[in-house]
Amino acid sequence: MGLIATLCLGGCEGDDASRSSPQQRGGKSAVAESASLGIHHPFPGAKEVRLFVEKGYGSDGAPILNKLEGQLLSASELADFEGALRIEKAPESMAACFIPHHFFRYYDERGTQIGEISICFCCSGVEASKGAKISVGSDQILSADYKKLGALVRRLGEPTDVLCD
Repeated sequence: MGLIATLCLGGCEGDDASRSSPQQRGGKSAVAESASLGIHHPFPGAKEVRLFVEKGYGSDGAPILNKLEGQLLSASELADFEGALRIEKAPESMAACFIPHHFFRYYDERGTQIGEISICFCCSGVEASKGAKISVGSDQILSADYKKLGALVRRLGEPTDVLCD
């Protein structure tokens, strides 16, 4: 069974800061075994957060965004977004895909991107970039309440079912 779970996880896309955040593994997590609700200020230096949604790819393979500058989140929208994130016990197997099309990008006071949380509504995956102040244990994953998260994205005027075919 362990080999099957390893094979399922082995096919996932993403960098080293994947859903299970390998750079934060190994140490004890302050998170209880049940889901921890809400992640607050994962990038403490951020002064604004924008949602970017891919709607396709150009002939060169570069992503095409719905809005080039993204959608600026208000303080209440940011609270709703971070409140929908959670840390959960890792399942025995996960989808072997992770091709996110929704990106919540965090910017500092100079407008420099300092972090990103990527969401894949197709496979129900979440990934935080390196530098996130999120403590994920070795048997846990970063996840979300997809119903709440989807409602927020739709309130922002964006679809959730992007390129899921």
